[in-house]
Amino acid sequence: MSKCIICGQEIDKECEEHIIPYALGNKHFIIRSVCKTCNSLMGEKIDAEITDSLSGKIVRSQYGIKGHSKKEPNPFKEGETSDGDRIRLSPDFKPKLVPKVTRDENVYHISTSSKEEALDIIKKIYLRNVKKTLTEEQKEILCTQMKRTQTYPEIQFHFEFNIEKFYLELVKVAFETLYYQEGEKILLEESILNLQKILHDYIYKEQYDKELIEGIIGLPSENDSKDIDERLSDLKKQLSEQVVHLIYVLSINNELIVLSNVEGMLKGAVKIPVKDSNNYKTKMYFICYPSGNIL
Repeated sequence: MSKCIICGQEIDKECEEHIIPYALGNKHFIIRSVCKTCNSLMGEKIDAEITDSLSGKIVRSQYGIKGHSKKEPNPFKEGETSDGDRIRLSPDFKPKLVPKVTRDENVYHISTSSKEEALDIIKKIYLRNVKKTLTEEQKEILCTQMKRTQTYPEIQFHFEFNIEKFYLELVKVAFETLYYQEGEKILLEESILNLQKILHDYIYKEQYDKELIEGIIGLPSENDSKDIDERLSDLKKQLSEQVVHLIYVLSINNELIVLSNVEGMLKGAVKIPVKDSNNYKTKMYFICYPSGNIL
């Protein structure tokens, strides 16, 4: 029976751990050496922060990636006007005012996108306060009293970017990619085990050695970044489908460098010192969508 590479416990039932989240179009770039509990916790506490972010939803919407829910996300589902009114957008980006009810003593002010919605709210308020239902005559009077206005408000969208979750996702991708590529021998390198410790401490204790993670995370150099973009561009021209993600493992000068380019939204490098970089391979992985092929 194998042991989980995150918590070290024996794995009772094998499950698929997606190195890059499934919700970002990765179908086959997986390992099977993570227990169900660690798999769920990393999905909930690390992956979801990326896939459910605004940039993650934009990527998923762009490629029509539905994920486990079988639903395509709407990255601009809800915004607000400068007056604080909430606006919801349908999947085809048609705006709709979220009903707003305010009360000034015994007077209710109701704002909705239609008379039908307003009338439905009034019926509920009337039933709650008077314990009776509105008559047809009362409904007609109310409809004639409603005022219709047409506005073209500027809709504002707010989102937060948590750099901590960005770093943790890079660490997760790097650690699992190295295991995918090299197998058990990576667990003999103390520096690589530091990645395991960061992940374990975060998903179980919601804390980790921040100095350690800041010491290994970096951005690709200008040349590396240019090289990655050119390779992706060339492949996209050659293939009938999209090349969505690239993971680049470099083994050089007693250091392992794992460059991650997850459709431009997650772009960074994890640098890990090792005893002898000649023991490890240099390799690129291109993950395509919708087939999920790994090139």
